[in-house]
Amino acid sequence: MADGRTAVIAGDAVYSRRNLEQRLPTPTTVNADESRAFVETYSDPRYRVYLCHD
Repeated sequence: MADGRTAVIAGDAVYSRRNLEQRLPTPTTVNADESRAFVETYSDPRYRVYLCHD
């Protein structure tokens, strides 16, 4: 991205901005460890996460 951040498309990994801001894994996930890892990694301001749960 022009601001130096990396764009990430979240898909089903995280459903809301609140999950990222408060580092809360998605509660209704099939794999809680993957959800936790996604939130921990991509809540970092170096990333711009685009939410797009279908």
